[in-house]
Amino acid sequence: MTVKKFGRLSAIAFGIASTWGQVQAAPVYEIVSIKDYDLPTLNGTRNNYAMDVNANGEVVGVAKGRNLVVSSSEAGINNPANGIDAKETVANTVDKPFIGNNFTFNATENTNWEITFEPILDATHPEQTENKNTTDTVFFGINDNGFKVGTTSAVMKTLDKPDSNDDSKWYYRDYETRGFSKRNSDIRELTPPFTEYNGAVVGGYSIAADINENNLIVGSASIDLTTGSKAEIDACINGNSETAPTDICIQSKQLPDLSGQVKVNYQNRAYQWQLTSSGVVAKQLPYPFQIAEGDTFNYTSQALGVNDYGETVGRSYVRRANNNLYLDAVYWDRAGDVQTIPFSDDKRQSIANAINNNGILVGNYQSYISGYLRNKFFYFNINNPTEGTVEPLDFFASRSDLSSNPRSINNNNVVVGNIDIDQEKQKDRRKNAFYYEIDNKKFHNLNDLLTCESKGFEKDNQGNWVRHQVKVEDSNGTLLSYNTEIVVVEAVKIQDDGTITGTALITKPKVQLDANGFPVVDASGNPTFELNGRGQPTTQQIARQVVLRPTGDQACSIQDANTEYPTFKRKGANAWWMIALLPLVFFRRRK
Repeated sequence: MTVKKFGRLSAIAFGIASTWGQVQAAPVYEIVSIKDYDLPTLNGTRNNYAMDVNANGEVVGVAKGRNLVVSSSEAGINNPANGIDAKETVANTVDKPFIGNNFTFNATENTNWEITFEPILDATHPEQTENKNTTDTVFFGINDNGFKVGTTSAVMKTLDKPDSNDDSKWYYRDYETRGFSKRNSDIRELTPPFTEYNGAVVGGYSIAADINENNLIVGSASIDLTTGSKAEIDACINGNSETAPTDICIQSKQLPDLSGQVKVNYQNRAYQWQLTSSGVVAKQLPYPFQIAEGDTFNYTSQALGVNDYGETVGRSYVRRANNNLYLDAVYWDRAGDVQTIPFSDDKRQSIANAINNNGILVGNYQSYISGYLRNKFFYFNINNPTEGTVEPLDFFASRSDLSSNPRSINNNNVVVGNIDIDQEKQKDRRKNAFYYEIDNKKFHNLNDLLTCESKGFEKDNQGNWVRHQVKVEDSNGTLLSYNTEIVVVEAVKIQDDGTITGTALITKPKVQLDANGFPVVDASGNPTFELNGRGQPTTQQIARQVVLRPTGDQACSIQDANTEYPTFKRKGANAWWMIALLPLVFFRRRK
């Protein structure tokens, strides 16, 4: 048996201005979630990422990274705490209380898009100091009925260490990753079929990736341990009881090391869960081929998106015409039968992220272009499969080597996602959000469709567009300023009315840190900023969620070619489809 190995999937985007042609102009967008030229976050966190938005104007997402609160001593000056670059890594261990560093939030149009903490299980607010958060929670989706879905870790438990003179304890929990649904106070756990092994609780794995308007949830769940993981658990059960209880040994093997690796992994399968008035009805989705009894290969499959007819998309190992295994995009039809999508052998792997009610699914596949491995956006009509996969041209007349990833498609066949904006071959590339209409076959950099205010500009006294200036006071009492820049780097969801939510980078000042990674502040809490050669604060780009709506205003025509911002890499909260490939450890991480 030959298995095609695959590399790291890319997950974000590029664009160059493009026109719709002579028939229809692309819509102009404004960021409606801006507040005083700022993109807010959940108090006590640094970054936040939108995951979904429904037709009622409610956004769900995840905020990451707790910061020490550094406040300005002068009213009206922006709080520089949002720009702290904390130098530490969250690494949980059974010898210390767990540190939960992912916080679910919602933001609604009715509250002017204010970021509001929404706890799951025992999760506590990031600013809380007495009862610190030990739970990691993430929202992935929301439907128009108000049901939110995502994943959470279990409530932390303790065991007393024997013969301890200082009341030392061990720390553990019943599971690391569990899918859930939530509406108001009604929280339902999506328990996987496999949670125990040889009489020991291992927890299992489940994740809720999407939900449709009929309250059908799709995701994945554990059906067994991998072969190597069984050996790890057997060692806990049979050999380690003298040094630590079985539960503690098992927990230690399910926590990631500093490189993000864990020793216990599961055989996962695509799942559907139908919410009913009385509970949840679970259904395992079929595999593309019969797995031989005794085969120990890890035959993973995940469901990642679903439309209102129950047509579900995701990925699974498949056998192509050459009988080799590839991890490829698949879909499950209305009857629940799995269908494969034909790919040529030059495609290393593929994934399907979303599907609309017209039966058009979107995803990307990985192939070599000019000697470099790239991910390219494709779409596929399940109602016309003979047409095959279609790879749209992006910003050039011929196929480019720009990696692209679609995240969402609405029922008007408009696709949003992300694509490279740089063409250097051997470097990490910056990303921008894209907007693409299948019917018109035109790509747009979403930033080229924004109003000037949405990019950080304002008019001066002479009526000229200039960068909005933010004023901050440092620890020396000096009033400093820096320019506001806003760049939308990925779009994750588009509604039928054109509402888009995604992630933008916004400038914040860098704060000097001491040897322990804490900000250098004066008695009043004013920080010491890192300054450039002109005596102004050195700035950095911080990830924040944005909500965009079509507007009757004009798109900004200011050419801002010299704008500099770093390559956008999500720190932990990577694209949700990648999270479906790994346990919640993918989220756990640094401030």
